[in-house]
Amino acid sequence: MNNVSKAVLFSIVVLGIASWMGIVLQVRDEIYMFAPAIAAAVMLLLTGEAFKRAAWRELGLLRFGLR
Repeated sequence: MNNVSKAVLFSIVVLGIASWMGIVLQVRDEIYMFAPAIAAAVMLLLTGEAFKRAAWRELGLLRFGLR
């Protein structure tokens, strides 16, 4: 899967999650900020990159950054 198709899929997933949260759950405005984070986790699982260290490294999630 190339980067453009991943970006399109991510956008669709974010809009779907945000729409679902707004229509079905009728959540408050503050909760919408979690939609991109949830979508990023879903994308890692959908693309199969959740189990690769390179994907975690690209997101900067391998270490805390403390020195």
